[in-house]
Formats: sequence, structure tokens, C-alpha cells
Amino acid sequence: MTVAAVVPGADTILGHATIEGLVQFPGMAVRSLTPQPGLPLRDPSFAEKNVMTVLCVASKRDTVGASIAGADIVVAVLDEAQAEAADEPQLEMMIDEAIRKHVKLFIWFQPALRDAYGEGTARILAKLRASSLCWVGLSTGFLMESLIDDQVVLETVDSFHIDVPVLRPETQVFWTHAKTDIKWIIQRIVRFWETGGAPAKLFQELHVVAAQRASLAQLAALIEKRVDKPVRVVTRPQARTPSITHALETMNDSKLSAEEESVPSETMKEIGVSFMPLDQFAEHELIPTLSHKAAKYRLAPL
Repeated sequence: MTVAAVVPGADTILGHATIEGLVQFPGMAVRSLTPQPGLPLRDPSFAEKNVMTVLCVASKRDTVGASIAGADIVVAVLDEAQAEAADEPQLEMMIDEAIRKHVKLFIWFQPALRDAYGEGTARILAKLRASSLCWVGLSTGFLMESLIDDQVVLETVDSFHIDVPVLRPETQVFWTHAKTDIKWIIQRIVRFWETGGAPAKLFQELHVVAAQRASLAQLAALIEKRVDKPVRVVTRPQARTPSITHALETMNDSKLSAEEESVPSETMKEIGVSFMPLDQFAEHELIPTLSHKAAKYRLAPL
């Protein structure tokens, strides 16, 4: 039996998609790490697939070590406070414990609001590269599902509003569909880890995992083609914390590197990851949640 531990686990968008990818493997036992064990899994199908909740308080080393003891695979999905500096030492602690517990495969997710080239990321990469771990880093875009979960698109009497903090309508950002993109990448990584034959650049590297780049203005246009009201982007001046506000301001002013200009990346294409485009998500998942009367008609993907 192969044992995998996923933090924070099944009750988050990334954690749920990760576990969905892992349970496709026969004999895989998954620990959904959570600070609140004993709560029922939100997805009842997981209870039939050898998924259990296990105590893990990310700031307490003893629970981190105990929760991953005996695990072959650890997936660190530290997205609870995406832009908070406190996540960095927690991730370093998780890496330390993974080394001590002789974990065989360590997968690290970097959320959208992280600075992919900042000091924290450089420190984590240096720590991983100096370790004996077999690891893969995955830098996600904004999660498409969060548009639904966080009720980002709001209906008024005469229009729809995309209600966001700080981010300008024209700012280009990456988009990731967890239930498709993340599930596929987890399956492909684990399969290559088990059987070999991976591309040379898959392991021991940080990869951008995104279907495409698009602005909120482009998202508004996608929605507007399929509904019977105009769609506006409403930008609030501040996010819920100063650090997230700063991260979004930085994103407004940043320019993509040459490596980031084209997504999905060549490595993701080479290993056969299936990505969901933003227009398909808008048509098939987002718009049906807005209003039963909102959709004009179904269109072919743009």
C-alpha cells in the first residue's frame, strides 16, 4: 500500500483536487491533514476510497511529524493564508519533517499570490535542492473554482459585477482549474514516480500549472457573451489583509518572464496534462450558478 498525506486536505479546493488525483491509484491510502480531525469528509465518496482525516496543526512540529510518519508521498498545499509570510516557516518545517521521516516524494504547491521569484520562494527552492528529497514544485494560477466558492461574480438588477480587490481589469493573470488541471498533474507526477520515464525537467523543478493567461476584463467578456446583462469589473481598493493587498498591487505592476509567456508549459504538455480553458469553465460551471435565467444559450468555445 502507498500512503499519501495532503495538507490542508479535502476541505480546500486544491486539497480536494489533489486527493481526487491520488485515489485513482489502486491501493492508495490518503491522509487528509487538518487541524480539526473528527469532522466528516465533505465528499462522502472519499470515505469509500481509503481517505481519512488526521490531525496536523501546521505551526506545531510534533503534529506535523506525526501526521506524515510512514507516508510515502507528502503534498503540501499551504493556501490557507496565501500571501502571509507565516506560511514560509511552516513550509520549511514540513520539508524538514519530510526529510526526517524519509518521505519518498514531496509535492509543493505555490498559490497564485506568491511571488514566484521572491525571497521566500528562493529560500524554499534552495532548501529543497539541497535536500535528499525527490520533489516537484507546482505554481498555480488563480483557481477558477474560487470564482464560485467565493461568490466573486454577483448579479444586480441590471448587470453582473465581478467583485475583486486591487486587481486591475486589464492585468493578465494565470488561471488554473483544480478539478481538471490539478487532478491530472498529480496523477501524472505519481505515475512517473512509480514507473520512471519522466521528462528530465519534471522532478526537482518548480513548474507553472495553468491553463492560460487572461484578465478580468477578458473574463467579463466571456460571461457577457453568454448572459442577458452587461458585466462590469468592480475593483475594491484593499484586500482582506495588507500582505494580500501588496501582492495584488505587485501583480498589477509585474511583467511576465519569457518562460511564462506560453502556458501550458512544454513540460506540462509533454507529460500529457489535460487543462480546462477559462471559457469552458465559464460556460459549463460558472454561469449555471449565477442565475437560471442568466444564460442566453450555449455557445461553442471561443
